Amino acid sequence: MAGKLPAPVVFIILTAIESVAVLQYLSRYLTDTPLKYVFGSAVAVNLVSYGFYTLYIYPYFVSPLRHLPGPKVLDELMYAVHESLTLCRVAFL
Repeated sequence: MAGKLPAPVVFIILTAIESVAVLQYLSRYLTDTPLKYVFGSAVAVNLVSYGFYTLYIYPYFVSPLRHLPGPKVLDELMYAVHESLTLCRVAFL
């Protein structure tokens, strides 16, 4: 019975395939570029793209929870600052 591969393994495999495809189809522009540099660049681009998708696109446009009301961030932030200042005052007394 085959199990699912971990996400980092799938990420590395897909990035390797992407790197080989880039070298194959853009060989006229990347004449002396080794595979390790193309692979490193592809990893960096994929990580930045995944981070952008995770932080900005998914929560606001794709997530099924995007229409539910959430907590008021400013109120929570002010409460957290107030609590931390109170704890600091108590610790010094």
